[in-house]
Amino acid sequence: SLYIATNGSAIYTSIDGNKWGYKTDVSSYGITYGKDRFVAVGYKGSIYTSKDELNWEQQESNTTKTLNDIIYSNNLYVAIGDSGEILTSTNGILWEHQSSPTSSYLTAITYAFNKYIAVSNDGTIITSDDGKNWEIVKASSNEYLYDIAANKDKVVVVGENGVIYVS
Repeated sequence: SLYIATNGSAIYTSIDGNKWGYKTDVSSYGITYGKDRFVAVGYKGSIYTSKDELNWEQQESNTTKTLNDIIYSNNLYVAIGDSGEILTSTNGILWEHQSSPTSSYLTAITYAFNKYIAVSNDGTIITSDDGKNWEIVKASSNEYLYDIAANKDKVVVVGENGVIYVS
């Protein structure tokens, strides 16, 4: 297995999850793998792709909004970011803007139970069946939601002040 991570200023890889090696100075906040390609997103709309995790090419996103996370699932890349920014791509190279039901700072995204689910800095949670049509399903008590994870049984959202939502 290959593990890949980013810390905002570089990309690192590991074959065992314990020993990590530096790969490149690609500045990114989120990274995913799909269709034989790594895709990293970050500051001011930056999107980078790589087929070998060593050589990275910058792609055109047509946005200057920072992209905070990305997922590849159901044959679609979905990137989310500041001011409710949502971008989709079928190949990681050509990107399309999607209408967002929120202007919140979208922080994290996952795919579970046949839905894309994204969380934000003001407690808003949005979902989409296809990555293109989104709706608000929950707005909490304005807690900053940091991350979202899922397995075959549950979705877990964590946020500031110890907030944990389990669905």
